[in-house]
Order: sequence, then structure tokens, then C-alpha cells
Amino acid sequence: MNHPILFGNSKKAVFTQLFIALSIFVLLKWFFDQVKKAVRKSISFRSFTRSFLAQTVAVEWLSAVVDFLCHLREYSERDLPVVG
Repeated sequence: MNHPILFGNSKKAVFTQLFIALSIFVLLKWFFDQVKKAVRKSISFRSFTRSFLAQTVAVEWLSAVVDFLCHLREYSERDLPVVG
């Protein structure tokens, strides 16, 4: 595959970059779906992605993003029980 955006022409390099792109897409979609639950004004995933990457997210969405990230941080800081 000879594509100017990809780095490297080997099969492994191309598949690695495609895997990374797909992983980022899935994570961003999951993130959008989680934040969308807290916002009354609905926008499309495409609009959210563009505004998120351009750092022009509406205040209501930005507030929901911050709340979600704080909740995620609190969850990750909990002590997990030791098994075994």
C-alpha cells in the first residue's frame, strides 16, 4: 500500500497503523457514548469528533467531558482488592 499519510510501506507497518487508527476510533466512540448520556443537546459523533479535535467543544459538552474524566479518575484511584 503506497499511501502518503502512512509511515512505512511494509505490510506490518501498514497493519500496525491501521490497528492503531481503529483502536483510537473505538475509544473515541466509547468516550462519546459515555459523555452523550449526560448532555441534553444531541450532536452527531462526527460533529463531536471534529469539535473535540479542534478544541471548540460547546460548554455543555465540555462540562460533561470534565465530569466524565473526573469520574473515571476517581474510579481508577480506588483500591482494588488483592486476590490470592
